[in-house]
Amino acid sequence: MKTQISLFKGESYFGNAVYWINKLDIINEDEIALKSIVLNRPDSVYVFRLFDAISKNFTHDNCNLKFTEALKNNDTNETLFYHFLLFCIDKNKSTFNARLQLLNDRKINPYSEFNTFLFTSVNAKNFSKYDRLLETYFAAGDFNSCSSLENYLSSNPEYEKLTAAKMYHLYRKNKFYYQQNIYAVKLLKLFNLKENLSLVDINIRESLYPLAYFELIKENAEKYNLDPLIILSIIRAESAYKSSAVSVSNAKGLMQLMDATSEDISIKLKKKDYNVFSEADNICFGTFYFSWLQEYFSGDIVHSLGAYNAGIGNMKKWKSNFETADKDIFIEKIPFSETRNYILKIQKYRSVYEKIY
Repeated sequence: MKTQISLFKGESYFGNAVYWINKLDIINEDEIALKSIVLNRPDSVYVFRLFDAISKNFTHDNCNLKFTEALKNNDTNETLFYHFLLFCIDKNKSTFNARLQLLNDRKINPYSEFNTFLFTSVNAKNFSKYDRLLETYFAAGDFNSCSSLENYLSSNPEYEKLTAAKMYHLYRKNKFYYQQNIYAVKLLKLFNLKENLSLVDINIRESLYPLAYFELIKENAEKYNLDPLIILSIIRAESAYKSSAVSVSNAKGLMQLMDATSEDISIKLKKKDYNVFSEADNICFGTFYFSWLQEYFSGDIVHSLGAYNAGIGNMKKWKSNFETADKDIFIEKIPFSETRNYILKIQKYRSVYEKIY
């Protein structure tokens, strides 16, 4: 069975398959299953799902000892695996950077070239005149000229990565959450790399998962006794932090609210004058709506997330048809793939946020 599974380790469903084969006791080797996903599909929603389920098996001291031993023995896979575990357990940025430097020095970090490029691209000499021009347009708020120059430069293979890196640095420096996230993703794709938060530079991981609008989120979450990281994760899933986002179904803003929902909430909150594209108003309304769903579904986070995505009627029907105490099984039985993936993504995002901040 293990040999058959290994044949598909590069596929997008690999993490899903390993998670369920392990859960159903076909393998029943938690650490081996987790290691398999970490090394082959670090971007899978199941990598943190499995870690969180078995995290009690790992201590910082033991993982640190095994990381050191694996590094000494030149065992690349074991080293990368225990580095991942330490990333999940230890939030200290200094020790993370020290480990990452060790991996780079030993040439066993497959993201080393990417991380180095991100650092050196800031002062690339062969790009300096375009660099200054992009900065000038950006500082003046002339985003049309900035975009035109970006498109022109990106059409040249010599400048494609440098241009993306420059735009990333500009947006990150100026706290444009949506854009820095987009360019962080683009840079990974240009290097043909999957998301691996334990091996990328700290700046990239914090651009992929920024604490966007967090003071507003925290203020509203505390008002309704909600986990602010869940609200932040909903925003990442719904709009990727883009306050002007409008979906094909006309859902709007950071938390993608329908007009009818916004109108109903405005009446309940006695807030007639609102702007759904305002970060403050959208987060206020979206958090209120999610708190209402939490109350409606007796605090069940899976039911509330599913209803936020697919509607209360669908979630009530699914509960009636195949409710089970095992939330993994319940999620898999949801007939809408979008809703299944939505719940799994948000649970992953929340887990990631908890680990990196």
